[in-house]
Amino acid sequence: MAVDAKLEVTLKFSTLPNARPTGSGKMAFALKTPDGQFITAEVNSKVWNKLVKAAEEWPAWTATLTGTMGERTDRGFMLANPGLQVFERKPRVPAEAASPLADALSAALAAVSPVEVAPAPAVADPAESMSVPPAAATAELNLANRKPVLSLKNRKATP
Repeated sequence: MAVDAKLEVTLKFSTLPNARPTGSGKMAFALKTPDGQFITAEVNSKVWNKLVKAAEEWPAWTATLTGTMGERTDRGFMLANPGLQVFERKPRVPAEAASPLADALSAALAAVSPVEVAPAPAVADPAESMSVPPAAATAELNLANRKPVLSLKNRKATP
């Protein structure tokens, strides 16, 4: 038995398509899918102007056109109830190129003369450090800062 479902189509594109006015304040354009189908959409002039503005102002952008399948055409279908969203794409920074602050920091570090690193002090024998008893004040501080240990081991179930 078939279950009712909603079919939505989402098309993503990043090139401004050629559009033509269809009257009543709407613009029609077509998008071609990789398998050769043509999807025709008709949007309000206000929505089309938003797409044109994004193409002019942003160097990289992506638009998504969503809707349901409308009537079939000889080379694809019409998109019914189309909705359009436009997003600006930020160029990715390669891993080698760092921020200007990091470049300035590395240049400053290169200008500073190298610092001599002293060798690490010798480590004392652990047996010698264990022979000294801990101070009573230190023990009291450690007990005061400890969190109580909670346990359910000896807990009796309540009826």
